[in-house]
Amino acid sequence: MAQSMLNFELMTPEKNLYSGAVSAVYFPGLDGQLGVLPGHAPLVTKLGMGVIRCEVALGREIRFFCVGGFCEIIGSDIRILANIAEASDEIDEERARQAMERAQKRIFSYSPDVDYNRAVLSLQRSLERMQALGKRLR
Repeated sequence: MAQSMLNFELMTPEKNLYSGAVSAVYFPGLDGQLGVLPGHAPLVTKLGMGVIRCEVALGREIRFFCVGGFCEIIGSDIRILANIAEASDEIDEERARQAMERAQKRIFSYSPDVDYNRAVLSLQRSLERMQALGKRLR
């Protein structure tokens, strides 16, 4: 008989963000989004930056923002150890929006004093945080 749930754990070096049963987990890999359903093959992979989505009940999902780390899938257990992770209810939307605006201003200032790689990374982090909040951006 196929399993219908996964045992999911999400932690950082500082804290355990989630531990419980889920029906699916979607997370950012280095080369794109990965999805895990019950019966998934064993896997160990690196995490990218982005949103972790977990389906916890009929139509209900929880979201987290993460940066780097590893994911391990063995049987019905999926464990993610993220370098940085935040639950969507811990993200300050106004702060993320302000960081996004600051990064955009730095990128489009065309100033020789701007570290563009750092500004682009800051913009990407802000956009991913907004995605974790479920916000659609124009």
